[in-house]
Amino acid sequence: MSDQKSPVQARIFVRLFFWLLLPLLLLLPFAAAEIYLRLIGVGDPILYYGNTSYRYAPRPNQKHVGPNGATITVDSKGFRGVKEWTGPAYGKILFIGSSITWGGTTIGDKDLYTNVVCVSLEKSLHRDFTCGNAGVNSYGTENMAERIRYGDADESVIVVTIGTFHPTRGLTDLDSTPYLTIPPPAPFKGLWEVTALASWHLLHLLRPIYYEGKENNLRVAEQRLHNLFDALRETDRPGRKVLIVFMPSKDEVDGHEVDLTKKIRSVLKHSQLDVLDFLEVISTTPSHDDLFLPDGSHLSRAGHDFVGQQIAEKVKHYFADSRE
Repeated sequence: MSDQKSPVQARIFVRLFFWLLLPLLLLLPFAAAEIYLRLIGVGDPILYYGNTSYRYAPRPNQKHVGPNGATITVDSKGFRGVKEWTGPAYGKILFIGSSITWGGTTIGDKDLYTNVVCVSLEKSLHRDFTCGNAGVNSYGTENMAERIRYGDADESVIVVTIGTFHPTRGLTDLDSTPYLTIPPPAPFKGLWEVTALASWHLLHLLRPIYYEGKENNLRVAEQRLHNLFDALRETDRPGRKVLIVFMPSKDEVDGHEVDLTKKIRSVLKHSQLDVLDFLEVISTTPSHDDLFLPDGSHLSRAGHDFVGQQIAEKVKHYFADSRE
């Protein structure tokens, strides 16, 4: 009888082994994909919060390591930077802007132009400075204006960086972006983040949105720039300095300046605010190709260094009267 039961028991064991092994085999590609995504920095995204004024911004108190080991640090005020904003400093410089200012995840905190400014000022003025990066991906000038109104910072200098497309972008919210407000759940955090991003792009492919009325772009841009100026004036206080930075794209530096660019530069020129026009600055440099990333809109590491040095030279004079 025992000899007759042995083959039956063997078949039961094989089937049991099969059903135990099958889920593992099915999970193996997902596990391999998750491991790869974690290695390239996916699965630990920058988290955002939403509100009713400037709509969204990075959550405070975050630290991440992006591709190539780039460090991304967000302090207790929600500003990216090397130093904690609330610490003591001789001068505090707040930078408002979009992804150009934020700098992405492939360039570390220390290499951003916002930090280069502080490093340069400390060398030239022999004082302690703190630079807070309040640049946020996909911001328009309306987001920037509201961030200035409701940001609640005690800056000595505020530097606002805008490009040609920011005034017409207007007010962006989280529904228009793929950013996450809560961490991806374990164990497949990387796959969750990739799936969320892919789903967001798929939605836009299935439900394309077309804009008309571009003939109003010049008027819209002017009105939104004046709203930005109003926010700066409404929050003005004794001793605070303001610098507006116009940041061109590589195409604009190469001579492809559209009517919208000309209009924005003209409005800035007549704003009675201090303006640093990098279209003029970069156009005079012998070679500017290495200042931009391949997309032509964002700065390379060399570009951040160049821009930071130029802004520092401008901002240095704001502190000239208060030096000992």
